[in-house]
Amino acid sequence: MDQRITIKSSKGFLELLQTLMYKNEVASILFEEDGLDRAEGVISEILLKPEEAFVVLEGTKRIRIDSLIGVNGLFKADYTEC
Repeated sequence: MDQRITIKSSKGFLELLQTLMYKNEVASILFEEDGLDRAEGVISEILLKPEEAFVVLEGTKRIRIDSLIGVNGLFKADYTEC
């Protein structure tokens, strides 16, 4: 039987994202932006503002943290497509 590792909300991705950024490791991200989308790259920055939080891949692609569905094989528990 296949299993996947899940978290309760996209806020739970923050620690993983910070670890990937500090280790300069590639993040494979699944997110919702006008449909399901994927992005991959080294995280250059994490922007934490009171109203919004973003992860920035290689200085170009900004992704809202609250839109994240999965990061490096870890998924939101309420995502049922995989």
